[in-house]
Amino acid sequence: MKTIFMAALLACFTMFSYAQSRSALVHLKSGKVVEYDVDDIDSIDFTAPVTYDQSFENAAYGMGVYFGSGEYLTEISNAPIDSDGLPTEAGQYVIRFLAVGANSADSNHAIMPSGRYTPATTFAEGTLYDADNYLVAMVCTKVENGQPYGYSVYFDKGATANVTYNSDGTYDIDFKGSVSPDSADFENIRMKFHGTIDYDNQDPSTYNLLSEDVQMVPAALSAGYSNVEGMYGDYTCTFYNCELDKDGFIVGPGELLNVELLTEEGQTMDLTKLPGEYTVATMTGDMGPGNWIEGMNYEYYGMYIPIGTYYMTYGEGGAETRLRAFAQSGTVNVTKVDDGYKFDLDLTVEGGHKVTMSYTAPESSFTDRGTMSSAKGMKAQAFSMKGMSGWSPLRDNIKSHTTSIKLIKKN
Repeated sequence: MKTIFMAALLACFTMFSYAQSRSALVHLKSGKVVEYDVDDIDSIDFTAPVTYDQSFENAAYGMGVYFGSGEYLTEISNAPIDSDGLPTEAGQYVIRFLAVGANSADSNHAIMPSGRYTPATTFAEGTLYDADNYLVAMVCTKVENGQPYGYSVYFDKGATANVTYNSDGTYDIDFKGSVSPDSADFENIRMKFHGTIDYDNQDPSTYNLLSEDVQMVPAALSAGYSNVEGMYGDYTCTFYNCELDKDGFIVGPGELLNVELLTEEGQTMDLTKLPGEYTVATMTGDMGPGNWIEGMNYEYYGMYIPIGTYYMTYGEGGAETRLRAFAQSGTVNVTKVDDGYKFDLDLTVEGGHKVTMSYTAPESSFTDRGTMSSAKGMKAQAFSMKGMSGWSPLRDNIKSHTTSIKLIKKN
């Protein structure tokens, strides 16, 4: 028995001692040697030879926007790029592509995954979104008074981006693209980038919390009433101090405080039912007359819409900031006064800070919006080609502002 055991042990030792593994060593012209385990290689394809009319070996300028859902809008260039993602020098080339990869764990510090990206009209991982304006080269021919002039050309004949994210936080990107003859001053272009890319967080599922207490001082109120038959009446009260255009769209910086109040129902608006003290109701709990509705970031087919009771701010031109302060507790009191209705709010928002307000609005601030619609107030999103500003919601219209999308409770 001992002899048999020792023989088996020796055979096992011999088998493992002589296990073999081979590597493929790829010698690059730079002197770098890349090693691959042969067992990991399935096949090797050699592409047809390509002559590059434009080739940049040491591009060092990059910027990007992360839209969430693994979508990384990226620009690399041979010269500095301005804050709008536009070129700054004559003779400059800027490559723009939308790479789709795995979601970033932290949208505020997004990292484009390493890998090879090729064009497709889907949003599958490992693709460059293949569409005009999303996969382009911008060629700057001149700059006058700080304004770049030139043209953009779509890579209609194909493109690839080989991306490596390094342990030191830098990227190595090797981009190759081709365009139709006579559509640019090149047919084939190659740009090799090495450097850092800070992706601006435009993930609509994320937002910034309030960092201090706020006392809201409105300039006006736009309020609308909708009836939910058999349940309650809903007042969407939007207090604001932003600049508006003649159609009611926000076009300047300022603040907005939306408050969702539920009263006894009625087929038409009856302001005598509005006065009273309101307490919070959650979206998932029982909602009824005498409640104000908590705020939340509501997902609707990939878009995220603030609904319920919340505070937010706008920047220059009426651009929405990333601040969304959703109210979670507190009180709302409405009283009738001679010239209108007085609102006193003491709200605690997500993160623990306070939003308070005391404001009297005339009766002319209220309008009857009829039957509540679950789709009312939806805002589509579209790509902004000004530069790297990315996915931008259509401007908010105060006159039609509503967040009633999820206020109809289903049993």
